[in-house]
Amino acid sequence: MSEHEQGAQWMSVAEAAAIVRYDAVSLRRAIARHARKNADGAIEAAFDGIVARKIGNTWRVWLSPAWRRPA
Repeated sequence: MSEHEQGAQWMSVAEAAAIVRYDAVSLRRAIARHARKNADGAIEAAFDGIVARKIGNTWRVWLSPAWRRPA
């Protein structure tokens, strides 16, 4: 089990965008640019401490602890 799956707190793109200070559309587009099919056939994107998984028509996002620490 990978780090982002252990005790993961997955959130919507809008929730993640508020934390990383992107607008939701820009974050969704960045996720789409980094999206790849993994060995299991699931679509996943990973970049800059952001991991996203496509579930149906929506993305669920996990942020590394660095994003969740107060500045």
